[in-house]
Amino acid sequence: MNYKPHRTVIVSINNPCKNLETVKNIVLHSLLVSHGIRIDTILYILDHTRKIAYSLNGYKLRHLYAEEKSLRGFINKFFCGNKLFVGTNIYPSSIFSMENNSYDLVLTNSSKYYLDEKLIAWSPLTNTLFNILIIDNYSMKHLYQLRYSTILTVKAPDTVSFIIFSHHIIDKAFGGWIRRYGRIEYREPIS
Repeated sequence: MNYKPHRTVIVSINNPCKNLETVKNIVLHSLLVSHGIRIDTILYILDHTRKIAYSLNGYKLRHLYAEEKSLRGFINKFFCGNKLFVGTNIYPSSIFSMENNSYDLVLTNSSKYYLDEKLIAWSPLTNTLFNILIIDNYSMKHLYQLRYSTILTVKAPDTVSFIIFSHHIIDKAFGGWIRRYGRIEYREPIS
């Protein structure tokens, strides 16, 4: 996948099947945008209680829609029924590894600090970013051997808001790659 920068979203939710509304919102805001799928994004949901890692690859996913009933059915079958779809995978966390553990930029969440999104837009790194990690604090504490150049903290009241804010910041600086109605298109940075 040569759509740069590549985004990896990692969040921890214990027993996603019992938190379907939260999981639905995480999948919705991590991978879907205005009638399209973010093909530059991979979402990992880590279930530390059951020691499982769920993966959803935006580049490979098909037929995932923001419509409530459709999305809820997909979430229920994947997270509760362990049914695999194109672009999804389920790993035991003992063998889980991300495709890449080296990132140019890491965005993590905090309720204490505020990140001015202009820092990214005006950064000298803007032209050299290839891999961006969006990760919640809990997951960050559990990943070992994570290498990164720059870490920025995004103030957000909850995980879903953190994902929304992070994507907005990245979209504003870099734009993004979307598959919409079978066509791949680049969304220009938001000005």
